[in-house]
Order: sequence, then structure tokens, then C-alpha cells
Amino acid sequence: MKKKLLILASIILLESLFIPPFVLAYHKPEDCGCSTTAYMEAHLLAYPPKDDIQLKELTTEELNEVKYKLCLEVILADFSGFNASYFIGYILDALGVPRDAENANKIISAFFKKYMSKLICPKDPKDSNSREKHLFKQALFESTIDLYDEILLDDEQYQFDFNSYETLTRENVGETYAKDNEKYMGKGETLIDYIDKLIEEEIYDNDELESIREALVDRGAKKYEDLD
Repeated sequence: MKKKLLILASIILLESLFIPPFVLAYHKPEDCGCSTTAYMEAHLLAYPPKDDIQLKELTTEELNEVKYKLCLEVILADFSGFNASYFIGYILDALGVPRDAENANKIISAFFKKYMSKLICPKDPKDSNSREKHLFKQALFESTIDLYDEILLDDEQYQFDFNSYETLTRENVGETYAKDNEKYMGKGETLIDYIDKLIEEEIYDNDELESIREALVDRGAKKYEDLD
């Protein structure tokens, strides 16, 4: 069925490029002898809907400010509790969007799509074994699982690409961490790779980590070595 849809989508797209619309062979479902559903699916393959979310372009200073607020929210959650409305609000405020905007969830998804690779939490200068981590990894390190339960795994409200990765170097992880983790230096690390390392260390709730890992894999998350 998928192959037939791809062929039909190709015909629709090619005909629209070379033949005037009023003489298209397949501009109605009955013309191709297919169901309305199949025709619409093929049409969407030929003409994918465009993302109509236009985000404000954040300056480096603005992005750093909102990034540090998000990082602090997951770091301090152990003391003050994680507040999802604050977390979302920091992003909307930075983008100049009212917190009660009807399309707020789509805007949050678009923000992470655009700035995902930039959301790196700094290492703790007081801890020689500390390292820079992506925001999603920092939340796991701090055991701020509420970020996953309330936002990241809520795919009815948000859409995330969990395959952003960092290349580990002595500059971004620190000399102490690098010495203890030499085998990882120079390699890419996705969120799944990081979770596997935490599970291997056995200092967290592995059942909880494995549950999150499974949920992420179900949403397309991969190890670095498995990325296309």
C-alpha cells in the first residue's frame, strides 16, 4: 500500500509541474480509481504541509538567558520542585509570546526544533568531575523526571527530536571527566547513549531510566552509532 501511495504521490507532483491544473489526470480521487483517504495521503506525500510557526530570532544573549533559566529549573527541582508552567513560560517570554497563546504548544515544539543543539547546560565550576550536558541529559542527571513526564513524553501536546548529540571533548567535559572516560572522547553522544551510561553506572533508579529509554526509543530516539 505504501508503495502505491508513493507512486501516486509522484504522479501528482510530476503532473503539477508539467501539465496545467485543468488537465491533470489525477485531480479527483475517482480519476485514479482510489479511495478518498488514499488520494489525500498521496497528496500529502507530494505536498507536505508547511510549518506556519514563525519564531522570533533570538540573539545569542537572549538564547543564553533562556537556556540558563531552563537549566536552573531542572537543577533546582530537587529543592523547589519542577514547575512545568515556569519552564514553558521562560521560553514563551523569551519569544515574546503570551503565556496563554492558543498555539503555545506548537511554539514550544518549534523552539526546541530550532535551538535543540544550543541548549547545553554549563558544568559546575566547583566540581572538577562536572561536564557540560544537554538540557535533557541534565534533567536525568538531576533526577528531574517530571520534565519527561509532564513535557518531553507528552506527544499529544509537543513534538521533539531526541537525536541531537554532542561530541565529547576535553574542552566541553573537563580534564578529570575525560581521564575517567577516555573511551568516549571524540565520540558523539545522544540522549540514549547518555541514558545507557547512567544505567551502567548503577547509581540511579535503573527501572525508571529503562522505562524512559523505552519511551524515547518508541519516539524515534537512537544511539549515535545508529543515526543515519
